[in-house]
Amino acid sequence: MMRSGLCASTQAELDRFFAALTGEPGRWREVSDRAFSQARRGFSARVFDRLNAQLLEQLSARIKAARWQGLRVVAADASRLSVSTRQGAELTHDHWAFALYLPGVELTLRASLHPADGRERQMLFEALDRLKPGRDLLVLDRGYPGNVHLAALAQRGLAFCVRVDATGWNCVSDFMRSGQSERIVALRTPRASECRTHEIVCQPTAVRLIRDITPSGRVRMLMTNLLDPDAFRQRSSARSITAAGASKKPEAPAHARSRLGSDLSGPAAGLRRQSAG
Repeated sequence: MMRSGLCASTQAELDRFFAALTGEPGRWREVSDRAFSQARRGFSARVFDRLNAQLLEQLSARIKAARWQGLRVVAADASRLSVSTRQGAELTHDHWAFALYLPGVELTLRASLHPADGRERQMLFEALDRLKPGRDLLVLDRGYPGNVHLAALAQRGLAFCVRVDATGWNCVSDFMRSGQSERIVALRTPRASECRTHEIVCQPTAVRLIRDITPSGRVRMLMTNLLDPDAFRQRSSARSITAAGASKKPEAPAHARSRLGSDLSGPAAGLRRQSAG
């Protein structure tokens, strides 16, 4: 209940919750909001995060998540927001709110709040335990690509698709000038210190660059570690994964919007439309 976003007061939601458990119509007063608050005060916030993960895992077979080529589409994004708790206890600095979610079904897999000096890439890595190799496809916008971070994702066996135009990478610039529709390149080997920090092997990362031309004529560049052109066709990608930079932002989960303060943008937009179609 608390993870899915409150639409009414805590007391009203509690009454509806217990009414549903007892099979009674309307509301059923079983516990007061004050008693609920006092009971919850003794629990670590990590308990609710783990319970949420276990619940989603048990219900995964019934969740109709957006899929592309059999892979479950998962989007990640972070937003800067001002946070206030109650009058007289406002936080003086902006914070980062991060969400890992399933586009289309409006379901948040993990949401977290971070200090103002936090980094989006680190927020993402702290949430990677929610993803599974061979099951999920992680779609990211331009703020996330980094050589060592993509190497870490690839070595974990996690499939990804990232928008990379305007990132300043030489391999992307060369590809944009080439006029090719796709190309497989090797990203440089991360520095030894970076490899030790992220516990990865020091080796180049093979990725596939894809050129996507929108109906309006805009050109977008995507990078993925799905290298097989037969299993993951470029034409199919152009209508789904390669819609990474769609100008229309996807509709983030309502409860995620309330936490993040804004809609999410990036690769999930086109994938969400593909699922709906």
